[in-house]
Amino acid sequence: MYDKMKFDKPNVAIIGFGTMGRYTAEALSPKVKSFFINDSKYVRDKDITLRNPTTFKLLDWEFKGYLKHADIAIFCTPTDQVEQSMQTYLPFLKNGTFVTGQTSRKTPESKTFDLFRCRRPDLEMVSLHTMCNPAKSDPTKEILGLIRHHASDETYAWARGFFGDMSEHIEEFASVEEHDTMTANTQINTSRTNLSIASSFAEAGCFPWVEGAYGSGLDVMKFSLAMRTASLKDHVYRGIQFGSEYGKELVSKAVEVENDLYGMILANQRDEYAARVIEIKNALFGEKEREPILRDEEVAQFSIGEESKPNSHSSLIQWAGGLVANGINPFEHLKATTPNYTALLLLTDYVFNRKELLRESVHAPFDHPQLRQEDLVFHSQSRGWSDALLFDNVQGYNSRHKQMTDKLEQLDVSDYVEKSKDVTRVCREALARERDRVMIH
Repeated sequence: MYDKMKFDKPNVAIIGFGTMGRYTAEALSPKVKSFFINDSKYVRDKDITLRNPTTFKLLDWEFKGYLKHADIAIFCTPTDQVEQSMQTYLPFLKNGTFVTGQTSRKTPESKTFDLFRCRRPDLEMVSLHTMCNPAKSDPTKEILGLIRHHASDETYAWARGFFGDMSEHIEEFASVEEHDTMTANTQINTSRTNLSIASSFAEAGCFPWVEGAYGSGLDVMKFSLAMRTASLKDHVYRGIQFGSEYGKELVSKAVEVENDLYGMILANQRDEYAARVIEIKNALFGEKEREPILRDEEVAQFSIGEESKPNSHSSLIQWAGGLVANGINPFEHLKATTPNYTALLLLTDYVFNRKELLRESVHAPFDHPQLRQEDLVFHSQSRGWSDALLFDNVQGYNSRHKQMTDKLEQLDVSDYVEKSKDVTRVCREALARERDRVMIH
């Protein structure tokens, strides 16, 4: 049982001080007495100063000694490193230390914690998930997930109060399984789609919408999201995509749809392709016509060209097909949405519910042969990312990621990464507006 007075100004140990670790420390600093920080990238004499408390940078052997003074231990390492980190540091925690983590997939955290808790039943855990990259989004406006795991009612209530100020939007998950299933549904194929767009651009050296031929607001929004995804380190989305058999199932079914759709284009099966796209539209958005959630003026503000040529929008159509193949209603998983998922969902909604735009997109690859060539690059890149995941090829994934980012650095897409902040903001606000409208009616 936790001493509430003791946790009024706790000492907090943070393991991993990258983007997420630093953000977590900054967000909690008004409530914390001292931080004990451990990260291999910092040296002993390079202390980190935050806004409020005294902070300590300690080498491994010193850090273990200071852990006996920590009231809270927060693991902010990459997902594929959290098991080793927890095995290393959990044995040094004092009785009653509260344990949490900031990884995007919680199964590795919970399994490691459970093995150790067999010997230390005094430890309790409520995990965290800030569902955005704090360097790209305002985390106070995005979801903070609280995942209950081996915590009493009193401890959980304390955790909700202590961490609750980190975001205006708190979502609570009853179990690790609920969290990991929902986030797999929202993030795995979403990140794979955006990475495929980004690596296609890197492979081709240029994409038409950057040169202005596809300068519509929709194209710019889609491209900006891809550049945002590609700008993150390889471990971020690798940690989301790898390690889950359920995730492999999601990707496997999506790949089947992607192959079918692109095969119809290559075989010049226009009618069959159109019918399949309408099936996807009806399954996701219903047969009844309605206005898209995004307004025309919200999309148009991102336009960069006077003329916008037809585009197949195959990436969005294929992503939607993957949702249908996996039996996912995308609006049922908004509890676990991220800025990228919200934005990709609203762009897809825009394509499918703008009748003339959908018709144009369906016929574009048949009427404009050049598009088939460009879509082949996307199809090939998508398959490469998919194979890496399906065959647990971490080295292949990392190599593909490095090749992509090296080329993007040469092409300098920083403006689009910055623009993605406006894209995700507009989409978040549009979704909130739609939720309010539905609730009112």
